[in-house]
Amino acid sequence: MKRRAGLILLAALALSACSRSETSDDVPPLPEQPAETGKALMTEAERAAGNAAARAETETPPARSATETVNEETP
Repeated sequence: MKRRAGLILLAALALSACSRSETSDDVPPLPEQPAETGKALMTEAERAAGNAAARAETETPPARSATETVNEETP
């Protein structure tokens, strides 16, 4: 009986030690950003996506060399 009580006490101490919310390695929360910052980021992302799409349409794939086509099988 004493052993069981000791194990329960030990488990309770371990649980309380693990459940502490304040530790030295806690990461502080990120500060809230204003809506203007979010809108600016979205505008920049949309502009970058548009630029990437425009480049993809205008760029031609690089020419393949003979060494790249030597081992290919034709159907």
